[in-house]
Amino acid sequence: MIIKKIHDDLEILLDNKRIIFDPTKIKDNLDCITILSDIQKNLNTNKFFNLPGEYEVQGVYFKGYLSNKSLIYVFNYKGINFIYLTDNINDGLLNQILDEWGEIDIALIKGKLPDLLKIKNKLKLKILIDVDNKNNIKGEKVKEAKINVKKIEEKDYILV
Repeated sequence: MIIKKIHDDLEILLDNKRIIFDPTKIKDNLDCITILSDIQKNLNTNKFFNLPGEYEVQGVYFKGYLSNKSLIYVFNYKGINFIYLTDNINDGLLNQILDEWGEIDIALIKGKLPDLLKIKNKLKLKILIDVDNKNNIKGEKVKEAKINVKKIEEKDYILV
C-alpha cells in the first residue's frame, strides 16, 4: 500500500487499484475510484462516491458515514481496515464504526481534528497519516508512505 500526496490530493495505491480522495479538480478518470467527503448532489456514480452507504469496487469494500457536514469513509482491503477523516467523529459514530469494523489499522487525516487523540485511542489506530500537517503529530515527514500490509508497524507520517 502506497499513500501519497499529489498537489493537494491524496492518493492510495492498493496493488493495481488507485483511490483519490477529495481531488481539487474532479476528472472523469476511468482508472481510479474517487472519494469525496463533501456531499454534492447527483455526483455518486460507479467511480465517484459522495453519499453515505456501502460500496464494493474492484475488490475494495468501503462504507461512507455522515458526520456533521461531511462524510467519513472506512475501507477494508485484504484484511486491513483504514479510515479517511476530514472532521471529528461523535462518540455514537465512533462506537458504530468499532462495532461494524473492529479495530482500524490506519487513519488518513485531512484537516484539523481537535479530538484526534481520542479517536486514535478509541479506534486503536496503528498508523496515523496527516495529509496536510494540521494536527501537530510527531511523525516522519515523507513524500509517500509505504505500508507493508502483511506486517503493520505502529508509525505516524506527515505527507509533504
